[in-house]
Amino acid sequence: MTEEKNKEPEKKNKIVMVTGCSSGFGIKISARLASKGYQVISTLRNLYRQDELLNAVKERGGEVTVMPLDVNALYTIDDCISQIRHKFGRIDVLVNNAGYGIGGFFEDLTDEEIRRQMDTNFFGVQNVTRRVLPLMREQKEGKIINISSVSGFSSQPAFSAYSASKWALEAFSESLHYEVEPFGIKVLLIEPGTYKT
Repeated sequence: MTEEKNKEPEKKNKIVMVTGCSSGFGIKISARLASKGYQVISTLRNLYRQDELLNAVKERGGEVTVMPLDVNALYTIDDCISQIRHKFGRIDVLVNNAGYGIGGFFEDLTDEEIRRQMDTNFFGVQNVTRRVLPLMREQKEGKIINISSVSGFSSQPAFSAYSASKWALEAFSESLHYEVEPFGIKVLLIEPGTYKT
């Protein structure tokens, strides 16, 4: 019991940044962590889509700070992290959740559709991670949680672009794990199954 009580104040001081919070896992992750007492910064590309997030968080008795962030617009990432640094002084956990899936046979997908898929699901994760890492290195600790998919290790027909983006994310996450572990930073990968996001 005493040990449990001692852990509670630590949670309230933990700053968690979550990307892609306008739907699906982003909402669920934010609501769950906020209800457990974490300081959650929920980011989303379009602030006009924040109502579902705020309602879900409120239902679970938590609070979040909402900030705009588009993983493909570097200035929004820089601005968001600058605000977090100014207001909270640190980022303990980064949850790279922003992403989407495009279905369709490879021959039917345009180059633009495939590039957009990679830009968000793979390069978007790198964009945010690259800008959070210096802060975590200063802190000498941190956790980076990348949301992948079962498609990151088991490809299916009509999901070539999506699977490619998630396989790339898995390889990146594994390499990054080895690169930053000596600095007290952990990289974790979550591979959910099919879920409506």
